[in-house]
Amino acid sequence: MLILIPALALTANVEAPIELCSDYAATDESFTLDVCDEALQGDVAYSATIRASLNPEPAVRQVTIFRHDGQWFVRATGYRWEPGTSLVSTRRNELPISADDAALIEAQLGAVALSNLAAQPYYGDDDRICTDGANFELAAAIDGQRHTARQHSCAGNTQLTEITALFLDIAIRYDNGFEGYLGGL
Repeated sequence: MLILIPALALTANVEAPIELCSDYAATDESFTLDVCDEALQGDVAYSATIRASLNPEPAVRQVTIFRHDGQWFVRATGYRWEPGTSLVSTRRNELPISADDAALIEAQLGAVALSNLAAQPYYGDDDRICTDGANFELAAAIDGQRHTARQHSCAGNTQLTEITALFLDIAIRYDNGFEGYLGGL
């Protein structure tokens, strides 16, 4: 039993999953923009994404903050179900933003911060039973590497969800038409 204690102590210090952007396999989600997407040409990018587990497509909402040719942009994609119908409306937009707004995200999502967030329990408390919900992911492309931290919505309000809310605030400040399309972020 004494041999297990040092091993358990080592596993408590989990680092954020890191992979090279050049090795990252893009998903087939054309609705979203990954921080390592070729269109970003290797520049710095940050994203907050929520994927609902039982909702039909599109079921993904995302805000990406990225730099391209020295200018910062916000790109948001979202959806909402029209009340009383089976219709879904989608919305996507990309707009330039101030360097100050981008700095709010940069200050929260460095490689060390993402590593600390990734070490948090995915479901929150160890004794929590969770059958449905959504997956929150914060991601960053920094120096050609993709860093991520994920947590399930059952974990409740955490530092990860607070940072996700910053992305939402920026997206709505630049395009208030996203009100109601980015629920969960």
